[in-house]
Formats: sequence, structure tokens, C-alpha cells
Amino acid sequence: MTRKLLSLHSDNRVKKIGIRNYSTQEDTTNVIGRESSTADIKPVKYYEDTYAMKSQILKENKNKSGIYMFVNKLSGSFYIGSAKNLRTRIYSYLQLSILLKGKNNSIISRALLKYGYSNFSLKILEYCDVSKLLEREQYYFDLLEPDYNIAKVAGSTIGVPRSEEFKNKLRELREGKVHTEETKLLMSQIHSGANNSMFGKKHTCLGGNLEPSGSDYLTNHFGELTLNGSSKLTPKDQTKELIRLFRVGKVHTEETKNAISSSNGTPIFLYALCSDCSTDKYCLVKQFVSFREAGKYLNMTHSNVSRYLKSGNLISRRDGKYKLTISSLEN
Repeated sequence: MTRKLLSLHSDNRVKKIGIRNYSTQEDTTNVIGRESSTADIKPVKYYEDTYAMKSQILKENKNKSGIYMFVNKLSGSFYIGSAKNLRTRIYSYLQLSILLKGKNNSIISRALLKYGYSNFSLKILEYCDVSKLLEREQYYFDLLEPDYNIAKVAGSTIGVPRSEEFKNKLRELREGKVHTEETKLLMSQIHSGANNSMFGKKHTCLGGNLEPSGSDYLTNHFGELTLNGSSKLTPKDQTKELIRLFRVGKVHTEETKNAISSSNGTPIFLYALCSDCSTDKYCLVKQFVSFREAGKYLNMTHSNVSRYLKSGNLISRRDGKYKLTISSLEN
């Protein structure tokens, strides 16, 4: 009878918790099963109230390595982790300022903030040598299947979300990093043979159907671009050569040329000296997107266009006099 009442009480408690619209939402349908599975584990240390026993936790776990487990006493969900120094690791979870700043942005961190430290117990599952940490952590992963852990492989960060601050720091560390020749050789060996995406293939001229004659570019057995299969090109030269090959035989349409000129060129305004205008001394004739387009319209080289712009001299033609500017005279 007592067991039945306890079971009913647990069921009611589960229904009361329900489903939460939050990133730490848990499946509470198997709470009793999780509690029974974790209850079979006999920890070397057990702390009922993480908040009230904070000082004792930090004192007793100083300079000790091992496996720890945070247990949510309301839902039965739990988190398993390992640490070379348990005091330092646990302190990072129990320091509210660290959690609020988002420096430890894991599910267990958000759960601690949501439910409060007093609603979590802490178990030190075992103390072990640093060399055995990952092995023992994986043992408990497989045995208990913790639902607060995203990565299910000990030591893995696959699937773990990273903050922008973390990504920026990682990017700064990698910036300017140069691989040693030994590392480069290992990387080449990993991507050699059948593992290389270009294995068994031959580079062709990307701009057309014919292969470039005289300077045929092939890949060696390491998958590196070489000249006639002999001299190795640096990654920078490979990129340049591939871009050159891509452009061989390629002809831009007039629309594309105008778009490129508009993007990279300098706007040119052509004004005619208007003696009949009562308000403006110059009348706008045409606007060009580049020096070359203006030169083509005026039947002169782009260098002459540049010379007239710099001098400000008028262009004398049979049909009148004109002035070139790089800014509108109507403003």
C-alpha cells in the first residue's frame, strides 16, 4: 500500500510539473525510471542542497579529479561531467555572475538559473586519475543516459552551441597560424588517394571544353595542383591559376560589362555649354559609369578623358563645347 501511494504521489508531481516552454524543457514521463536508475549508483560524496552546502563542496573537492553529477530534484533530469579539478569546475557553475554573463551557456547552466541551486543535488560519482576521466565519464554516459548532456561522447563538443564571444576568440587564436611541414604532410596524407575529391580526375579548362595546352595542370597523388605533374604550386598560386583558367575564353555581355563598370568605375557627367539657357550655364547631356564609357562616347581614349577632368578645360567640337565633371553641376 505504501509503495502504491508513493507511486501515485510521484505521478501527481509529474503532472504538476508538466511541459515547459523553455530551452531546458524536459521529458518528465520517465522521471521515476530516471530516479531509480540514478539511485542504484552509490556516489563517494553526496550533497543534498547545492546552495546550502556550497562551502563544503568546494572545500572537500579541492585539487581532486573525478566524475560529478548535478540532479534536478524537481524533474529528475541530471547532468554528468568530468573535471581535472572538481573544485574549479563546480565553482564555475555555482558562481551566479558567470552564469548571468552567459560565459557557461550550457543546458545545465540555464537549468540552474531557472530552478535555483537549492533544487539541485550534487553527487561525486567517483574520484579517479586524470588519465581515466574520459573513460569513466563515458561509462556513466552509457549507463545512465543523462538528458542534460548534449554531447553523448565524453570529451566531444559535437552539437554543443557556442557563443559569438567564444567563436571570435577561437578565430583570433587561429588567425596568422602557420602549420609546420610535419602537420602539412599529415594533412596531405589524410586527403590523398581515394580520400581526395579529385582522385582519378584531371583538371580541365574551366572556361571552355578544351584543356589548356602547353601548361596542363594536373593533381599529384596528394591531390595538389601541379604544373605538368611536376612542380608543386603554393595554395595562393593554385587559386590564382584556377581563377585564370576560369576566365579563359569567357566573354562578358554588354549588360555584365556595364554592371561591372557601374560597380567599380567612377561616375562621369558630360555637360554642354548652353548659351540659350536662362538659368543654367551648362546643360547635362549624358552620364557615364566609367572613364572608358565616356571615352567611347566622345571617341577619345580614357586617358584623354582623365586629362580633361583634371584640367577642367572645355572640349571643343563642331557641334559645340562640352565639359566633363565627376560631380553633378545641378546641385
